[in-house]
Amino acid sequence: MILQANKLIAQAKAEKWKRLDLGKCWLTDLEKVPELFNLIHLEELILSNGWWEWSEDKKTIERKESGNKGGDNKLHKLPVGIAKLKALRVFVCAEQWIANISPLRDLKQLKTLVLYSNQINDIVPLTDSIHLTNLFLSNNKINDIEPLRGLKQLARLWLSNNQINNIVPLKDLKQVSNLFLSNNMISNIAPLKDLTQITELSLSNNRISDIVP
Repeated sequence: MILQANKLIAQAKAEKWKRLDLGKCWLTDLEKVPELFNLIHLEELILSNGWWEWSEDKKTIERKESGNKGGDNKLHKLPVGIAKLKALRVFVCAEQWIANISPLRDLKQLKTLVLYSNQINDIVPLTDSIHLTNLFLSNNKINDIEPLRGLKQLARLWLSNNQINNIVPLKDLKQVSNLFLSNNMISNIAPLKDLTQITELSLSNNRISDIVP
């Protein structure tokens, strides 16, 4: 079942690919493809079968599908080996069953991280991901967004459909232009008042009574 993945990994190694799409490769356990973690030149790794991503040209999100023709990946774990891929700028692992993202802690060069629709509740491993500009975390189990406080380069942030009630950690993210916070438990939006770059804001289905800020 993982023959296609191994073939792609071998080709990526031989030709020093910067981008590797391993979606729809029947993957259920990345530890069964250990050669993946030796691709230290990789800048973009896709593990999703299909996903949404930001289009800079269209200024909106658009749907993408893996170019592979195998069965869907069904991933529940990110192995520690992921931490070896320190050149990664883009990591896509949405629409899976990932709960623990600790292996991403050392990927300091990430600019785009697509992890929506997983089982994540702890985002502390992202605390030092200071180069992130696009962060997709909607449809998880997140309630504490304090780890995002120092990510000052964030421009687009998706946090809808979580369990968030305190958005104070967002108050200094002055570069944010697109912010999605719908379907949470937010009552106080005052922390957003100084985010003057926002052009798109979603706050539906929260507990907001005062929209003056």
